[in-house]
Amino acid sequence: MDTFCIELGVLFDNPGIRTLGPDGPSSHSVHCLVDVQRCRQSPYEVLTKLEDGTFGRAWRVDDNELLLDHAMTNGICSECDPDNSLDQGHLQKGYQATVVGTVKSLGNENTPAGKL
Repeated sequence: MDTFCIELGVLFDNPGIRTLGPDGPSSHSVHCLVDVQRCRQSPYEVLTKLEDGTFGRAWRVDDNELLLDHAMTNGICSECDPDNSLDQGHLQKGYQATVVGTVKSLGNENTPAGKL
């Protein structure tokens, strides 16, 4: 999830859905992550599912580039691979990735821990 949408409190491209609500991550579009400049340029964050079904902020990614490349390869958006389609199993929303990194900072109550 991009920090811009998290701080907005609702999805930029679907304002009826709370960003960290039960449906937020699965409704968040690849278009928003990749095509919307404010979202693309804000730090991406790794979320964790909480016991109540909502999501919490777990890690902040230091550099979005690898995730952007992966989303554009596997998603449907203006900047994505032009051969991508729903027929080929590419994602329109609900982007997920396994992330491996190094903790660079432990964060604070307003900012999740930083990860490279």
